[in-house]
Amino acid sequence: MKKLADDVKKLAVRDMHLFGGGEPFFYKENMFYLLEELRNTDVFIRVITNANALNEGDVERIVRDRLVSQLNISFNTDCEETASAIYASRGRHCHTMDILAALTRYKGIYATDYPFVDIMFTLLKNNFDRIPAVVGNLRGHKINFLFFQQLRCYTERQSALVAPPIPREDLLTAGRMLEEMGITSNISELAAGERLPAGNTREQNGHVVSLRNKRGIALACYMPLTTLSICYNGAVPVCQFRYEKQFSFNYLDAGSLASFLRGKEHASFLRGFLGKESPPDICKGCLFCVNHELETLKKRFRHFDSLKKR
Repeated sequence: MKKLADDVKKLAVRDMHLFGGGEPFFYKENMFYLLEELRNTDVFIRVITNANALNEGDVERIVRDRLVSQLNISFNTDCEETASAIYASRGRHCHTMDILAALTRYKGIYATDYPFVDIMFTLLKNNFDRIPAVVGNLRGHKINFLFFQQLRCYTERQSALVAPPIPREDLLTAGRMLEEMGITSNISELAAGERLPAGNTREQNGHVVSLRNKRGIALACYMPLTTLSICYNGAVPVCQFRYEKQFSFNYLDAGSLASFLRGKEHASFLRGFLGKESPPDICKGCLFCVNHELETLKKRFRHFDSLKKR
């Protein structure tokens, strides 16, 4: 963590996305060490968490010291083992709601808008008809964005959990509630009979645009071109969601982050990704990439551009 923090400061890294492939605050001491080390930098720090490991003291510390730029609180899970039990108990989200209440309270006490709070809600067979109920629970809390996402399917068994078409009346009801609460969302992208958009395509002026490499091959994902993922053991995965597909090179073995970025292994991968005759095998069938992620990335860089102008 110290090595990474030192490298981030030396390179003036703009954007860090901290998530666990599990829960990042499970390693709470390490996480807060890293956040405190980067406290006086201008790096945009985004954390995805289910908030279960956080307590009120942690929330006050995060808000008071502005340790996090954006907190993405996940209401659900992509884990097959727990997905079916998400609504088994009425208290499933009680702790999460307590954390949201604490965030709202301390942001008022310290007169700050940080961290921005987004809610991530994964649509499953056992919750797709609960959208109005979930939205109603957010009333009174300072939420910036509510993001509905489809289940990312890597196995046939997981695909059995994918939500059917969302009832149109539920969408209209939830949309009206969100508008009243001043919470933006991607609910307008949902339509009866359609899945949430997946892949790298996005709309510009009504036309679908896709990311293509120099050979005209549509890339399944922009992540390898914009993001460097580093695991706790120092391994660098080609894809941040497919940890088994890693470089043989290890970040911790490098002299610095700069030497890794300029190293032959990293450069060779980028050249290969941009020049392949067909998409890499790792990308086939992936449903991760969504329009909102690309827009979030652009929003962060616009933030830094505005600071530079000032």
